[in-house]
Amino acid sequence: MGKTVTTIPATISRFTAVPINEVRKRRAAGYARVSTDKDEQLTSYEAQVDYYTNYIKSREDWTFISVFTDEGISVTSTAKRDGFNNMVRDALAGNIDLIITKSVSRFARNTVDSLSTIRKLKEKGVEVYFEKENIWTFDGKGELLIAIMSSLAQEESRSISENCTWGQRKRFSDGKVSVPYKRFLGYDKGENDTLKINEKEADANRMNYAVGPMISKRAHIGWTTTGHTGEDVTLYTYLPKNERVVGLIDSTDIALASARAFGVNLNTLTDRIYVNANKAFAEKGASITVDKKSPDNPVLIVKKGTTTIEIPESKNYIILNGTKRTFNTITVQTNDVFYVSSNIIKILR
Repeated sequence: MGKTVTTIPATISRFTAVPINEVRKRRAAGYARVSTDKDEQLTSYEAQVDYYTNYIKSREDWTFISVFTDEGISVTSTAKRDGFNNMVRDALAGNIDLIITKSVSRFARNTVDSLSTIRKLKEKGVEVYFEKENIWTFDGKGELLIAIMSSLAQEESRSISENCTWGQRKRFSDGKVSVPYKRFLGYDKGENDTLKINEKEADANRMNYAVGPMISKRAHIGWTTTGHTGEDVTLYTYLPKNERVVGLIDSTDIALASARAFGVNLNTLTDRIYVNANKAFAEKGASITVDKKSPDNPVLIVKKGTTTIEIPESKNYIILNGTKRTFNTITVQTNDVFYVSSNIIKILR
């Protein structure tokens, strides 16, 4: 006697756990992304938002939730795409049943990101529809097709990036530079795409006046006088009790660390070594003037009788009646007040 097989049709969807015969509107959201913020891309971005808003609202079996967007984002990873991550977060929280997007490449160009996200959504009963490829993720063949399309999109993105990099390197090797002239202080676009100094923003005879203001404006830094150089210096230190000087630090901090290591009180030492030269020489009956012919390198001029002493700022020497004399300390100046070694004060009788 033959066996009788009775087929019992499913009454619950294995993806959504909702009765199959139950008519329920799906809460739908759109996702739009453009990779740059150029005008033509912005037009595409606005068009995508408008299209998916109207498309979802036109369906009687869907309820419009929102259109999530990422503008000017061009990356293969989804980590920095706030709109995308917010959409996935809402979907996993149970606020979205269906996500509609233009294509697999708009959703994610990274195969791992694409598949892992789709699987997470599927576990929560959320389906994704890729309109261009006509792929529904609840379809049995959907995941395979998505893996193929995502791999192609990822490879295309990598190839475009390599081509762009090669193109820039080729331009540089040919002596051509790409400069954002509207934001490039001190220069304008010259003939044959060469740099032309902007006469209003820079002295044509001094390149540092073109480059200096540009760096200062962008980095919010100032510049010292031209009497000495300022550079990053590699510092090797050994301090008692394993105290370490690490990282990018100010030169004054190096002095403080050194003073602690040697047990020196800098305030006491400064008061003992340095003297207010303006006040000390005036008390000796000398006339005091400040020579500012070179604004960045002022010189204190001290005169008494037949003696003339020239004391330049930030130097370890003086000029006594035309003769250079060297000392073990550096002259310091602030607001036209000079501080020098007490030995220099003793020179004037």
